[in-house]
Amino acid sequence: KDVEELVQVKKSDVDELKEDNESKADYIESLEEELKYYKNYAESISNTMTEDKLQMLIDKEWTYTLSVNGISFPKNGVLEMSASDFELILKEEKAPYSVLSEENQQKGRIESTLAQAISSNAGETKLKEQDLIQEVVVSYKDLEKGSTVSIKIHEDVQKKLGLETTDLKIQLK
Repeated sequence: KDVEELVQVKKSDVDELKEDNESKADYIESLEEELKYYKNYAESISNTMTEDKLQMLIDKEWTYTLSVNGISFPKNGVLEMSASDFELILKEEKAPYSVLSEENQQKGRIESTLAQAISSNAGETKLKEQDLIQEVVVSYKDLEKGSTVSIKIHEDVQKKLGLETTDLKIQLK
């Protein structure tokens, strides 16, 4: 008799879990429908925006940073470093969520590929990709004090970063 009671309790537990799963599945489905509604609504609003307002949204889709050991380049494009080993990282990050059409999302991206957007007279270049982030990492090792590393960036990247030039320099003190 104890075994039968235990089986009944377990069946009851299973039924309760099934009911709970169905309830959660219904809730997920309603959230997906709500999300679809908001996305369509936001897309229709963006279609009525002026070009300037739409461009403001487009520009927020992609974020670009350029740094050396975590230090951003100054606007004049000349960075002084005391380290002889360092990494230059050009990073492109896509916003995780968007209300824009795929076509408009892509308008916020630089024209060249990230790997083509930067070149250097030295260093070893690697491309790293994960989900919404892409990086070009240029590693420099054992550089002599007093030397200068020259870097050329694409005009699109210059504009995105707000730099005054496409010709950047890292001067080793």
